Amino acid sequence: MNCNQPINDGVAMKKLVSILCGLLFGGCNTTTPPTETATPEPPIVHEGIIPDGPRGQILADNITAWGREHVGTGDDTLVTWSILSARDENHLSYVEVAPEPDEVGYDKFVFVISFADEEPNLIATYCFEDGKFLMFSSNAEMKEDLPDELDW
Repeated sequence: MNCNQPINDGVAMKKLVSILCGLLFGGCNTTTPPTETATPEPPIVHEGIIPDGPRGQILADNITAWGREHVGTGDDTLVTWSILSARDENHLSYVEVAPEPDEVGYDKFVFVISFADEEPNLIATYCFEDGKFLMFSSNAEMKEDLPDELDW
């Protein structure tokens, strides 16, 4: 195969995509349902990518709307939000995000999204200040007991 020729073979293309996905995302990962005697799994951390599956798609589809709604500057319709990393812990997703352009006062935030109800809901926001993620705001209806500072 010549590296300067386009790939027109469907099988070769599928194999290339499979290899690239394995290199980029660490391959496929299957888990078994937890049992009462199983040790708790560590949080799933997705560095620099949107998590796979329906939860990741919901985060990708809504992150800019949540950012604009919860970290607004008045006229923030031109601010878009990018996911830097994400961590899932049970029904909560902790999503590290950055605004573009940086006009909201902080260069990074962590949005805490609850998937406990039928509709996912941003329940808390942490801002990055002095090398730490500190509580910025929370939803008045939040049921979780979240710390004032996140260990990220």
